[in-house]
Amino acid sequence: AAVVKARARAGVPVTALPLAEAAAELGIGESTLREWIKQEAPVSRQGRPGRGHCTLVDPEAIRAWRALQGAPAPDNQV
Repeated sequence: AAVVKARARAGVPVTALPLAEAAAELGIGESTLREWIKQEAPVSRQGRPGRGHCTLVDPEAIRAWRALQGAPAPDNQV
């Protein structure tokens, strides 16, 4: 609950997840998600050094970004 409140105060969507969790929800590897971010996939909060400052992404925003590129959804997504 504290994490959700902190994200809301920072203006980060509550649905934003750390890369590993977002990748798992998307059904892809974390390295794939990192590559997509290099290709300008949307990021809710860019990470920086230090504890608690990881990159956060919204899986739904990633899905929408991929759809705009005409890319098919991963096998486990409908």
